[in-house]
Amino acid sequence: MLAFADTTGAKRWRVDRITLNYAMLIGLAQCLALLPGVSRSGITITAALLLGFHRESAARFSFLISLPIVAGAALLKVGDLLKSGIPAGEGLSLAIGISTSALFGFLSVAFLLKLVQRESLYPFVWYRLVAGVAALALIFIPTL
Repeated sequence: MLAFADTTGAKRWRVDRITLNYAMLIGLAQCLALLPGVSRSGITITAALLLGFHRESAARFSFLISLPIVAGAALLKVGDLLKSGIPAGEGLSLAIGISTSALFGFLSVAFLLKLVQRESLYPFVWYRLVAGVAALALIFIPTL
């Protein structure tokens, strides 16, 4: 689907052209990520491409709509920490982990947005195909 959308999508609109209707359609497509093996970002980028958005705009919007999910998960974990407390001596490790995760998350998103501005999405398509075949092989090929 991603390859089809990347090849056939009109790629004429930027992220500022996303209307409520487009956002709802992309959000509905995001629901497909509840199915095993469906990538949330992959399906939202695919939907945006099929609606006529540029690769970079599709990727940017996909990352933007992940923010409430990530923020909600973080709030749940903070609530757990407030209830149970941070074990003694683990505060620094927690702070380093959170900071490192935020930094590399930001750098990864920035890198991917730059990449999709000048390259097709086919490397991601090939990665998903190879990973899927490898997973199926591990499941269905009996060990010797």
